[in-house]
Amino acid sequence: METRENRSDMQKITLALKIFFAYITLCGLAMFPCFIAEEAIQVAVWGTWPAQDAKDWDLVMQGCNIVDNINTTLKIINYSIGWIQPLAFFSYKAYSNATDYYIESLKAKIFAHSPESLIGQTLTVTINLRGATIKDSLYHLKNSSIFVSLPKNPATPTMRITSIVKKIPQGVLLKPNYIFPVQ
Repeated sequence: METRENRSDMQKITLALKIFFAYITLCGLAMFPCFIAEEAIQVAVWGTWPAQDAKDWDLVMQGCNIVDNINTTLKIINYSIGWIQPLAFFSYKAYSNATDYYIESLKAKIFAHSPESLIGQTLTVTINLRGATIKDSLYHLKNSSIFVSLPKNPATPTMRITSIVKKIPQGVLLKPNYIFPVQ
């Protein structure tokens, strides 16, 4: 025979299960878009590989931009609702950080092969002034179409710079916002 006490216990268990399943459903709704964004990033990354093999640097840059845009969307989703599931939040945060690294590495490779493909992009790269010539108060990097606007007599010939890549008649210009000496 069911007592009032047993019925109350069952109602508590039923309520707890409803809350638990609502939480699980909410986690799924929050994390599924992150999962789809992760998959989209992977497909775009894979697309950059044959473009690199073909040495089609404009196409590689297009893929790099696609990866960057999807990664931004992933971050927005994760930071706005991803906290509801802490393990997934930290996993997608790590994935997004790794994707940022891939984007920067890919831009460095594009810059090494086709700096003109990066016009208008902000880039952080390591440059070496050894063998560079000074032309019109710009350092012209050896065997390239790259010109760098720097103060006279930089502290070290190798430096890491952050700059927007600009087009000039002779090639591309880097006018650094930040300069980090490399020893």
